[in-house]
Amino acid sequence: TGQPLYNAAPILILVSLYIIAVFRIIHYIAHKFRSVSLGHYLVLSVVSFFASFAFYCVETPWIYSVPCISALTFAAWGIVFWLHASELLTGSSRPVKDPKALICLLAGAVMLSMAFGSRPTSVLFVMLAFPVFAEQIRKRYFFSVKGLANTMAIILPMIILCSLVLYYNYVRFDSFLDFGSSRNLSIGVMNREMHLGALPLCIFEYLFQPALIKGNFPYFHSSYDFMNLSTDYQGTLFIDPVFGGMFCLAPITVFALFFFKRRESLKKRGLFSLCCVSCVLGMIMLIVSIIAGGLSMRYQMDFALFFVIPAVIVIFDLLDDAGNGNNDVLYKIVHNSTLILSLVTIVIMFMLALALEKPNPQITYSRDAYYSLKYLFFVLR
Repeated sequence: TGQPLYNAAPILILVSLYIIAVFRIIHYIAHKFRSVSLGHYLVLSVVSFFASFAFYCVETPWIYSVPCISALTFAAWGIVFWLHASELLTGSSRPVKDPKALICLLAGAVMLSMAFGSRPTSVLFVMLAFPVFAEQIRKRYFFSVKGLANTMAIILPMIILCSLVLYYNYVRFDSFLDFGSSRNLSIGVMNREMHLGALPLCIFEYLFQPALIKGNFPYFHSSYDFMNLSTDYQGTLFIDPVFGGMFCLAPITVFALFFFKRRESLKKRGLFSLCCVSCVLGMIMLIVSIIAGGLSMRYQMDFALFFVIPAVIVIFDLLDDAGNGNNDVLYKIVHNSTLILSLVTIVIMFMLALALEKPNPQITYSRDAYYSLKYLFFVLR
């Protein structure tokens, strides 16, 4: 076109693909339950997109958002292909040589390899293969002589593509695992050291920090003064403005905390291991993000999806049990809570698009839209 590729273009494309992937993931989960309504499926699919913090890339279309959303999109599609492969293997008459299943296994491996190339920590999504294919692994469709084709369909593409990414790193940065970090122009970020003493503070910030709401537009503000960070941590923290913990900004994810209490029901549906592994991986990703990067709202995108999946599973499980058991009180509580928390999650994410403390605030992209919304709120108030 003779013009540079603006960051907003790949972000718009990737976000659109990510939304489709999220709807597919929730669709596969919903199939595990007998009585999931179309309304609940649509509401939870929409809110899952917002609760995974992917909307950050839409509201902040700068260069840092490109690898974040590309990694999340490729990882989500990798999960979609593997969930589809799991269904095919379960219903196939020849599960160890089903060509459609092999194609899905290959496609999932390619997608997750691309996620690794976009953002190396995304390789943790690969571990979801164990709960996704738990039934097939027990039946020896993987990691056995008869399941050799299925196993190689996952392993070989990842070995080849991830090796190419590592080799590219070596050629460009003289290190297989550098990924450009030693060439970072943020000198303070390059030379800082993150000690384990900062973990409790950062975990609180990422998960439980209440949102800071003030009476002046846009009402949601950074939890800390960006120029004067004041904590009990006796060291230096790298921080981009953080506006609250995941459970406060996306309260629908609170349901993930109840997955262990629902373990008996989830075990019967074959979803308990997926919840366990997903939450463990979410905590690992959270800690890695803290150690490697510090505190930043965009890093919440790295681990939020790991908590969104168990939250959706618990909601479906509660609604299904209450509906089939004719427990109208429980059904109404879960139904109303889901609607309210979904609405709150979506509204908060939209309001955060207007926050002024972000490195690239929305006002820099569309001053007219920002002030139009500001005075609309003023009139309504």
